Amino acid sequence: MITTRAVYTAEVVIDDTTFNLLVDTGSSDTWVASLNTTCFDPFAEAACTFPTHLSVPEDEKSLEPFYTSYVDKSNVTGGLIQRPLSIAGIAIQDQVIGLVDEAFLGRTDGSLDGLLGLGLGAVGTSSYLSIFGSMIADKLIERNSFSIALLGTADMDERDSGLLAFGGIPESIKLTSEWGIAPILTDAFYAIEVDGFMFPGSARDHALAGSENCGYGQWDVRNTSSSPSC
Repeated sequence: MITTRAVYTAEVVIDDTTFNLLVDTGSSDTWVASLNTTCFDPFAEAACTFPTHLSVPEDEKSLEPFYTSYVDKSNVTGGLIQRPLSIAGIAIQDQVIGLVDEAFLGRTDGSLDGLLGLGLGAVGTSSYLSIFGSMIADKLIERNSFSIALLGTADMDERDSGLLAFGGIPESIKLTSEWGIAPILTDAFYAIEVDGFMFPGSARDHALAGSENCGYGQWDVRNTSSSPSC
């Protein structure tokens, strides 16, 4: 049972600087903050900050303008840049990412340096390969897949809160109970079909039939950076 809000992050090295990025399967754009980034949190109605910033020479900035927005109306603006990047020991020589100058982000706590976009290309900027797309194109991983195992907030006192693996499922993942498989229903974003949700204290399941207000009927979009809202 998840009782409090949690976010999951991963360390990504860009230009020999380590960034703590929010893991997001709902977007394919990866971005970090520039030295001069301005950030505003509309929920707190206050300025927000990023602990780590990326400094890029003026003549290497902005391949083209960069803008992306999210379902909660948050958005970031800046330019696309090309930098050496590595994650989990996998190095990409010339990865295109967003360098953000202006951020309008909700519920930030000052611990994040940006966002790691692991979604499919239809949910991001289509003019370049995402980090996962670059891994596939450059043949840097054995299998064209990645896996995520997340622990709930009840386990947050542990050192590790989950695993993110590129190229398959890590051998350290041991199955200790029954588990099921649900097919992904679209090639535009990660969505599965669900029967409903059981909430703590509820006398019955909350079926999703007639949940067209969610936009996908009985589909549930799998996004590591947000919780179900319908």
